[in-house]
Amino acid sequence: MKFDSSASNRRTRSYRDLSAYVKCSSKCVVAFVSIFAVALSGIDQATAQTLQSGDIVSASVDTANSGPAIKGSFIGFSLEWGTFKEYSGLASETNPIFAQLLKNVNTGSGPARLRIGGDSSDKRWWNPDNKPFPPGITVNTQTKDFDNIEAVASQTGSKIVLGLNMAQNVTQYAVDLAKAALANFPESRIAAFEIGNEANNYATKPYYTDANGNTVVVRPSGYSSDQYRKEFGAFSSALTNQVNNVPSLSALSYAGNAFMEALPTFLASEANELSICSIHRGFLANSNKYKLPVTIENLLAESTAHDWAASQALYVDQCGAYGVGFVLGDASATGSDAGNGVSNTMAAALWGTDLAFELAQTGFSGVNWRAAPNVEFDQPFKFTESGGVYTPTINPLYYGIMLFANATANQARLLPVSTTDTGNIKIWATKDNQGTTRVVALNKDLNVSGNARIQLAGTSGSATLVRLSAPSISAKTGLTLAGQTFDGTKTGKPVGTYTSTSLNSSSGTYVFSLPKGSAAMLTIPSGGATVQVGLLLDQSSYAKGEKMYAQATSTASPTQVKFYLDNKQVWTEKISPYWLGGDSNTGSTSQATGYSTSGLAVGSHTLKAVSVVNGVSYSSSNIQFQVN
Repeated sequence: MKFDSSASNRRTRSYRDLSAYVKCSSKCVVAFVSIFAVALSGIDQATAQTLQSGDIVSASVDTANSGPAIKGSFIGFSLEWGTFKEYSGLASETNPIFAQLLKNVNTGSGPARLRIGGDSSDKRWWNPDNKPFPPGITVNTQTKDFDNIEAVASQTGSKIVLGLNMAQNVTQYAVDLAKAALANFPESRIAAFEIGNEANNYATKPYYTDANGNTVVVRPSGYSSDQYRKEFGAFSSALTNQVNNVPSLSALSYAGNAFMEALPTFLASEANELSICSIHRGFLANSNKYKLPVTIENLLAESTAHDWAASQALYVDQCGAYGVGFVLGDASATGSDAGNGVSNTMAAALWGTDLAFELAQTGFSGVNWRAAPNVEFDQPFKFTESGGVYTPTINPLYYGIMLFANATANQARLLPVSTTDTGNIKIWATKDNQGTTRVVALNKDLNVSGNARIQLAGTSGSATLVRLSAPSISAKTGLTLAGQTFDGTKTGKPVGTYTSTSLNSSSGTYVFSLPKGSAAMLTIPSGGATVQVGLLLDQSSYAKGEKMYAQATSTASPTQVKFYLDNKQVWTEKISPYWLGGDSNTGSTSQATGYSTSGLAVGSHTLKAVSVVNGVSYSSSNIQFQVN
């Protein structure tokens, strides 16, 4: 896909784009009018600016008209039963890195949700008596399986959506496993039981091979949404009547929209027992007429974020009318192992952030990112284990998930944004329950770099800017978020110093560079106050060996100030005044020692200062100087 960078594109993003309602029935009209009126009021106050020289996007954020809060525990992960064990380790010796990666996304809006099941749900049962397996069932679920899950969930606070077997069409198997789970988990650990997986594929999904060597599918040809509804009703009734304190149920978990036309009928029949309906999506495929080929250009296209999310708005509203959440229950770039060089690159980080925002805007209750061996390159993380030691591989998608988590911290609400841009660029904005405003700029374009110009009415003062960057859009490693990386982590925590840059506004307008294939997050605290770091250099040119005198200032008292020459730390100062190279600090006066340029090559160099306040690093702008 080629993006036209020669002409500007004007668009307004509010809580819902109008295209989400193309398929809306008359039942949706009242809701549509209400939302559209709110959106218009935001547009009046958030009018896109004209692009100025060097700009690739100009955006106006309406901070006065926030939308509904993004649902708590919006971020989740979808794992098969066996994959969870591989990642979690045993209850007696859990994998601490896995738990930490889950904790990282809890930024004040709820812990990560864990969906455990998928295809493996329909191959399991509870069998403490070691009865012979029925055809299709291949694994006994045991108490130790629950122990492994709880060992991680107790550390992270995660709630579980636990899969039950529907493929067998024997309600007792589901009842037995549900009873066993409730007996082995603390109260309220299980958010919902999910009955079956991707029933819309049951008529074509191989289940087992019979005695004659024939492949038997889960359900006969012609299996319909009406048959699914009746079977689900039988399972729901059995669980409700036979299991004490059964939690709510999760339904559908469809792979695609094949049965979705029957959703109103299904909800009218079953909504009383439901808290979640979900759909699954692998967005790209090499051989599927309904999907795009696996390329970076297609992953970054609007069809794999905005267009798909908007196409699901009708189902979100239909579920919402019954108080049922709608979740992207299993999300991946390809849904297969075809993504090497695409879904494990920086492009996936940008796509992941964008898709999560699109889902939140459409009204989804959450997204579960798929983590499984058959999506090796799609999954956000994976592990290898040797002798009880786990080594993680953190794929770029995880950085995108983290950026979204940080941008939606503290029960944030989406803000209306109006943009004018020239390229494949997206701007998202939120305000949290502490009054902090955050603006995320995503440059998904492969060719266009320039400035982002962000206007926030009524805002003044300075902000902080952090960046998500990589060596290239196709990079698989070398990514950094706020100057930190997960490359080489041994704990699940990012490696390196958290680094942000202070950014001053001019009449509420903030301008910063936005290179191609990168992202940035602007944070404006309530009242616009933040830490500003200044750096003064006595001259701009030095003879080799001459001393340079540089002093840093900070609007908040730091624990230390670090000086970086050509991005390499060369000095740390802990006592004011903060001089590169230190000072004498004698009596009431301070004589700067200076820093010799004898070790610097002839040519141009950069200097910056980083002030560390309450464990957070704030950076000055780079100052360029010359050594002759």
